[in-house]
Amino acid sequence: LFRTQFRFTAIRAHALLQQTDLSVTEISVGAGFGSLEHFCRLYRRAFGCRPRDDRRQSVGAPVLRRRA
Repeated sequence: LFRTQFRFTAIRAHALLQQTDLSVTEISVGAGFGSLEHFCRLYRRAFGCRPRDDRRQSVGAPVLRRRA
């Protein structure tokens, strides 16, 4: 159950990183994580990169970036 819940949360966090200007901290807190480090560790496990690196890759992509 936890793995399924985190997968859904990770996919949502990934979308927020790509489509909004929310900080990684704001996204992790909004996802219910009390620890930024724990969120980043699980995110890296799920996607193979750190959240901030994922955001840097997406900055050049043609995605509408909005404040959520």
